[in-house]
Amino acid sequence: MHPARRHRFLANPIFRYFEREGRVGLVGRYNLADGFGVTLDTTAFAATGTVTSTLVSTALVGVGTQFLKELAIGDSVYNSSDALIGVIASITDATNAVLAANGAVAVTAGSMKIIKYAPRISSFNDLSGNGNHLAQATASKQMLWINSPGSRPYALSDGQDDLVKGTFTLAQPETLYAGLRQIEWGGILFDGNTSGTLQVYHRTSTPIIAIYAGASAINVGAPPAIGADTVLACVFNGASSSIRADRSAPTTGDLSSATGGAGLTVACSGNGTSSPTKNRIYEMALYSVADPELRQRKTLDVILRRLKIAA
Repeated sequence: MHPARRHRFLANPIFRYFEREGRVGLVGRYNLADGFGVTLDTTAFAATGTVTSTLVSTALVGVGTQFLKELAIGDSVYNSSDALIGVIASITDATNAVLAANGAVAVTAGSMKIIKYAPRISSFNDLSGNGNHLAQATASKQMLWINSPGSRPYALSDGQDDLVKGTFTLAQPETLYAGLRQIEWGGILFDGNTSGTLQVYHRTSTPIIAIYAGASAINVGAPPAIGADTVLACVFNGASSSIRADRSAPTTGDLSSATGGAGLTVACSGNGTSSPTKNRIYEMALYSVADPELRQRKTLDVILRRLKIAA
């Protein structure tokens, strides 16, 4: 970010909220929408399996590969000597993809390296100062940081196996705020360190979102549409738990038999494998308190205004 823009950013009371009145009980704060708080990686990583390409075809054929999980349209692929094979135009299945042009080099049952079309995120860095970072060391499971002209930056999960995760002290009561856009319905948006401990997920049918923490689930009263930017406020606080979206009224319920999150997982179950989701993640704030109604409304308003979401 340009120094002059960063100065205006820090001087704006909306952006200083989490350093002042919004700091009480703050466990972790993660801001992707303004380009702060991400550790990026643009290096190549090794693909699973082996591939074959020729100089006279756009076909990229794999053996033991995971193209659906590891590749995306626009990715560049290289041979073991770092020579460009081509750019991915489409992906058919786990072992077949199509290049934008005939292979630039021929490869026969050889290894392949991938450079993603956008930087990979190895860490959502905690901006609260508490050191509760959310990390992903496996390159093929790292979300992408999308920073296109004219739109706010965001972390993009692929709905296959992307996630970030952190383990730290966290027990009920807990409050999670999240600014995001759901791209596809079905799966888990957030969870604790283990499955079903701080869970925000797609329930029953589109577009219902619910919270769950080892007890009965609570559905959001006004579920946001798939493809729409939204901010969720999720309170995990025994019999006084609740969930709301944007400026809607909260839906309350009982999660009194639940355990604490003991951390946070984004875009997947806390077990790290089940029910991944495809989303844009803009911003999150996690608290070790049950935010009362007034502060919920204030925090939602701050994030909605910052993300320029009309709700």
